[in-house]
Amino acid sequence: MRRDVMVMMRLGRAPEEGLGPEAQELVAAIADARGEYRRAINYFHCVSQPELVEHAVLLLAAAECRYAYLLGQARQTGIRLPWTAPLEG
Repeated sequence: MRRDVMVMMRLGRAPEEGLGPEAQELVAAIADARGEYRRAINYFHCVSQPELVEHAVLLLAAAECRYAYLLGQARQTGIRLPWTAPLEG
């Protein structure tokens, strides 16, 4: 299954096209968590008031935990996603 995902990414197709429904849900959740994590990073860089900084730190920690958990789930099921772009920016 890992090879299929990598081949589809090289061919420009979404990796979830060749996966079962549960794996497709997991890939979609990972993409969502990655976006949430990026937004949390951007929010952290934009705030300056102490209360908002604390909120941003908590938001960032929660987003990071969710993203790491979902990546771990993907690793356990054999799904490998070739996302190499940095999260910041």
